[in-house]
This record gives sequence, structure tokens and C-alpha cells, in this order.
Amino acid sequence: IWSIGAILSEMITGQILFEPILPADEHFKKYPVLKAISICGPVPDVVLREDIDDESGRVALRKRSAVAVRIDFLQHFVQNGRSWLQEEITSTAEHLLSFIDRTLSLDHGERLRVDEALAHPFLADVRVPSKEVVANHSMSDIGDLEVEEWKHKIWEVIKESPVRL
Repeated sequence: IWSIGAILSEMITGQILFEPILPADEHFKKYPVLKAISICGPVPDVVLREDIDDESGRVALRKRSAVAVRIDFLQHFVQNGRSWLQEEITSTAEHLLSFIDRTLSLDHGERLRVDEALAHPFLADVRVPSKEVVANHSMSDIGDLEVEEWKHKIWEVIKESPVRL
């Protein structure tokens, strides 16, 4: 879901949202989330407690997070958006910003789930639910698989699903 928000932003602006960084600070190399903080704002305490294993990492993130401010995505899109998209950006601003905010939430508990993303008003005009392939079971109980094994499993689910025309 995070990637969808980042890619959507990149499609709107034609610019990489999380530009690679090459700082001398070792914490940046170890915690790429530091670049996300500079765009998406402070890291919630729950994320620091639950997702960061070592104390030095938590300290570094807390320090940078204390001064972080989330960018204004509407202003970012208006200033950097492709000229031919400006009308769409302003006409869909409320839903676009809501979608971006929820996909790029640093707190994975607040981030959109797949079903919420698909039901979001931003996608209402482009969805055709009757033609979507929907898995009738969760794949989370399969366990840890390598990438190629996941591709195979997902392809099997798609092949087993009825074709919707």
C-alpha cells in the first residue's frame, strides 16, 4: 500500500518521492525511513516501540522525528505536478489527498488496507468491481515463501478465479 502512494505521487509529478540519499550518517543507511520522515512527518511512538529493534535506532529516529513536518501534498502536487494533470489535481484534491495521506502513513496501523484502498472514493470512477479477481481465502496462512513461490501461488489464485467480462 505504501508503494501505491509513492508511485501515485511519482506519476503525478514525474519525480521520485523518496529520492535516494547518500549521507555520511550511518543511521540513514540503516534506517531508510529517515528519508520518509522528511516527507511524511514524525514517526508515531507506537512504530518506534514496536518496529525498531535497537535503542540507537530509536534515539536517532526520535531525534529527527521531533523536528519533522509532513509536507503539504496538495501544494507539492500543484507546484510539481505535470501541467496536463493540474485540473485533475484540483478537482479531485479532497479524495486524492485523503488517499495519499492514508497510503503514506508511517503508522502501518493507520495505513489503508487493500480493501479500504479499493473502496476509497479516489478510485470510485476507475473501479469495475464486477471484473476484479478476488481471492476467496487469505494467503497469509501459507507461511514464508521466496518471491518466485509467491508469484506462483498468486498466479494459481488468478487462474482459479472465474473470468469476469
